Amino acid sequence: MRVTLLLMCVLCLFIAACASARSARVEAALLSDEPPKDFWLAVTVLRPVPLGALINARTEPEHSTVPRPARYVVEADAVLRAAVGYGASESTFPPQTRQLTSAQRTHLWRMVRDSALADPDHPGRTGKLPDLDDFGQQTEGRGGYCITFSIAGERRILAIDEAAPAAADARNLVSHLASLAWIRPRLADAAHQPANGPDSAAQQPEPAR
Repeated sequence: MRVTLLLMCVLCLFIAACASARSARVEAALLSDEPPKDFWLAVTVLRPVPLGALINARTEPEHSTVPRPARYVVEADAVLRAAVGYGASESTFPPQTRQLTSAQRTHLWRMVRDSALADPDHPGRTGKLPDLDDFGQQTEGRGGYCITFSIAGERRILAIDEAAPAAADARNLVSHLASLAWIRPRLADAAHQPANGPDSAAQQPEPAR
């Protein structure tokens, strides 16, 4: 019995030490302008599929301010993958769209780092990837954003309601990813484009392919 308790105490101390070390690594990474080597990012614009979309009908106003349903993935080797359309979910694996430059990957890192998305106490933080149908019910049909990223070995998942104040950061990130993927924005989307920064060429949308 005593041996078992001793082993349990040692295990608890080991787990606590590992958690402390990981927390220190994350804090150090967030102070750096350069992204961690393992930094990757996945953003899904979750939109419940409306009936009109099933019959190829227009389902939203031409000048809608709501980003299109889509899935964007930036891998640790700076490969950008993108897919647009209803049905996009966390299980969607988009085709490769482009190879980002080091400057473009660094700019993405700084967007995440400098926004509330990197706050460990973000209100949208969750431990489980949301199901599209369940998320649609939770948001009363509005949908929202699922953002997953890795910082120095720590994986974080955010599920953000479109109506939540925190959605502003998600919309800015989506607008930037769409421009990198050469997705032509709707006129109303321009209101959500982030201001030009050091990597201004990457932030300007290029003609859709």
